[in-house]
Formats: sequence, structure tokens, C-alpha cells
Amino acid sequence: MEPITLTAAIVTALIAGAATGAGEASVTELANTVRSRFSKSGKGDLLDQAEEQPEVIQAELIEQMQDDQEFQNRLERALDSLGLTQQVILSDLESKGNIKLQDISLKDYGSHLLNTRVLSNLKADKDIEITGAHFEFQKKTP
Repeated sequence: MEPITLTAAIVTALIAGAATGAGEASVTELANTVRSRFSKSGKGDLLDQAEEQPEVIQAELIEQMQDDQEFQNRLERALDSLGLTQQVILSDLESKGNIKLQDISLKDYGSHLLNTRVLSNLKADKDIEITGAHFEFQKKTP
């Protein structure tokens, strides 16, 4: 997943949570930033659909961020300030031969873990072998 798509997905998920009353002040501020931006382009009412149609919000966020790098940077800074953690573990590996992974261990018990992508987009011309992988996560909400 491209960074801009990941940012849009996270912002959309947070805004949908805020729309259902689960948001804290910083998430509400993030939603207000997005609402203001959408309003400038005549799409302010889109956030009213955040819970029912998050894909519409996400698509609009991607379009707005592609058009304005500073807006994308502002959203990314806002996400950073929330202290959320995204983990991408062993992703986008490519080999002309084999890929062999063994004895992988990861534990996360204290971060504000939002999502984790593990062992994704592995490409090998021959075999992919994974042994001894152990992952433990305890999700902590923001």
C-alpha cells in the first residue's frame, strides 16, 4: 500500500470513529481539518457519510493529498502527534532465487498500534519458505 493510501485509510478510520463519538479532542481536530479542506472544494458534506461510506472519504482524501503535498504533510504530522503506530514487517521482498525466513519474533505490548502488515508482497522466482515466525501484539487504542 502506498504511503498516501495508508494515510488516507488511517485518517478515514479515525474520522469514522470520531463520527460515532469515539473520538478524542485531537481526532476531532483532525476531522475538522479535513472538513475545512473538503468545504473549500465544495465537498464538506462528505464527512457526514464517514461511517457509512468510508471508501468515499478515503478516495477524496487521496485526491486532495495528490493535489496538495502540504495538506498531505499536515495530515501525516497530525497522525504522528497522535502517537499511533503502523508496523510494516518484511514487506516488498523480491528475489531472483529463493526467499528463506526463519526464527522471526516480534512482540509489541505498549504502542498505540493501529495496524500491522506482516509478510506482504513477497516475490521469488523459486521458493518462499518461512519457518519459526512468532508475532504477539496487544492493541492499545489511542
